[in-house]
Amino acid sequence: MITFYPDGSKTDTRSLAEAKAARLNGIASECSYAIENAGIDTITQSNASLGIYSVERQEEIKNYIARCRDEYAQCKQLVESSSTNDAVDSVIFIAPAVEVAHLYTAEQIVSQYFSAYQIAALQRLEMALLQAGKPLGQNMTALKAWMEAMLVASVDPTPRTFDAPPCSYEAASLEAVAGLQA
Repeated sequence: MITFYPDGSKTDTRSLAEAKAARLNGIASECSYAIENAGIDTITQSNASLGIYSVERQEEIKNYIARCRDEYAQCKQLVESSSTNDAVDSVIFIAPAVEVAHLYTAEQIVSQYFSAYQIAALQRLEMALLQAGKPLGQNMTALKAWMEAMLVASVDPTPRTFDAPPCSYEAASLEAVAGLQA
C-alpha cells in the first residue's frame, strides 16, 4: 500500500514483486484501453479475423494491435528489470499514434486535385496534340493514365485510399501547350 502525506512525502509498503505485478496489470489495462480507444473493440477484431473488412483495414487493425503489444513488451521489460518500487511506478505505457487512413471514392479524390474545367481542358489539350500528330509528353501521359485508372476505379463506390496524381494540372497543361507551340 502507498500512503501519501500532506507534505508530499509517501510511504510505500508494497514488496517489489507486488509493485511489479500491480504495474504490469495497469500497463495491460492501458494497452487494452489504447486498442479500444483507437476504435478496435472486440467486435471489430472478430470481424477483421473473419475477413469481413477490406485487406487494407485488416492490416491497419493488425498493425495497430502489434504496435500496442510491442509497447507493452518494452514496458514489461522495464518493469521486470526495475530494482525499486519508484522505478517500477515510473514506467509509462505510451499508446501508439493512430494512423488515420483517409478513405475516398475515386470521384472524391479526383475532385480534390482537379476541377471539372481542368479535366475538360486536359482532354482538349490531349485531342489537340493528337490531331497535330505531336506526342503527349511525360506529364500528360502519366496524368492520362492516372485519370483512366480513376475512371475504372469509380465503378466501385467503396471509399478507399488512392495515390495522388503524378503531376499537377499546371505541369501537364504547360507541357501540352509547349508541345503544341513547338
